[in-house]
Amino acid sequence: MNLKRNLRNLSEIGLMSWDIIRGKYPAFIYGKKISARDIPAFCFHGVEPEPFEAMLNYLQDNDYTNITSEDLGVILLQKKNEKFRNPVCITFDDGVASMWTTAYPLLKKYGFRATVFLIPERIQSNPSRLPNLEDVWAGKATEEELHARSQGRYPFATWEEIREMHDSGVMDFQSHSLRHTLIFTSPKIIDFVNPDNIHRYSAFQFSMFSELGLQVPDKNKLRPGSPIYESAPRLAGKPGYLEDPGLKENCIGFVEDNGGNAFFRHKNWKSRLLQAAKDYRARHPGADDLESMETTRQLILDELKLSKLGIEEQLQGKKVEHLCLPWGVGSPLTTELSQLVGYKTILAGRLKDNIKLCVDSDPNTIYRVGPDFFYCLPGKGRKSVYTVMKDKVLRRAREGTHYLSY
Repeated sequence: MNLKRNLRNLSEIGLMSWDIIRGKYPAFIYGKKISARDIPAFCFHGVEPEPFEAMLNYLQDNDYTNITSEDLGVILLQKKNEKFRNPVCITFDDGVASMWTTAYPLLKKYGFRATVFLIPERIQSNPSRLPNLEDVWAGKATEEELHARSQGRYPFATWEEIREMHDSGVMDFQSHSLRHTLIFTSPKIIDFVNPDNIHRYSAFQFSMFSELGLQVPDKNKLRPGSPIYESAPRLAGKPGYLEDPGLKENCIGFVEDNGGNAFFRHKNWKSRLLQAAKDYRARHPGADDLESMETTRQLILDELKLSKLGIEEQLQGKKVEHLCLPWGVGSPLTTELSQLVGYKTILAGRLKDNIKLCVDSDPNTIYRVGPDFFYCLPGKGRKSVYTVMKDKVLRRAREGTHYLSY
């Protein structure tokens, strides 16, 4: 793990620790009871069978009521909760394959529901039914087959699977934007595509590269030496940086002329590439630009509107009214346009002191905590926040973070 990743890990954990020390997290995380106005909400991505089933057992054994984003929206807009006792909201971002293979069968088994925030342009169709845990229980498939799917042709749930889950009432599907896009936002080069980061980082981190297309990103299509600039989520509201394609080709060519992938074995490879980029810019000043705010506004509007329409077209009778911001990052412009499109709530990341969620929370800045804190919920087998943080620090030290450019 390099110095940059170590510093990012320390920064993220430090911020979280500081928030916990200052009492910014929901009260239940500190070992307190959940008041009638509090609403614990959790953000998952993928899940594995045993840990997720244990969590559902925990909810069942401790008499929790499971709610969806639809229910949460009603509570926040009405500023009261008269319907649900001990509500807990389980949400999943991205719509990866384990929604079908694992989460759906287990939620159905325990009579619970969840919300999945979809990225329509990343979802494919497949008329052939792929197995899930129900097939494993029936002896028709193995858990290894389910686990291998994330590395295969269909790493996201397919439209056919999503329709079945929607029709069952177990899964509520909402918007996670059209493409979950990162965009370049400045001419500052922070890295270059190389054999190390292609394999280390999530495909979402490379979504700013146009050659990836609009469905499932293929990191293998990235060309070593391509510059990686400062970036931000599209919905952060910043104008996109329009890179000079000549600079990109110059850097790629520099790598090819100096040994290809073997070039990156040299300790000073990055400084040499940065110098090559600097020399090119000296020869071609003013060959890059920023998009206009009019363009930025239209592209954000497209992300919001087309995602909503795309899901509604695929799911009969569905009305998409809730938005989850990719990376939890939005902007006043995104909030304005989301309301124009017809979204009633926005699930965001940490914005100032909105870490707590209760019936009085702003429906445009709904905050969720990670599954690390699940067992801080009151009940038999409860964990202390100190135990949770210790486990999180140790895990992050082992695994690092998958974030590259943002």
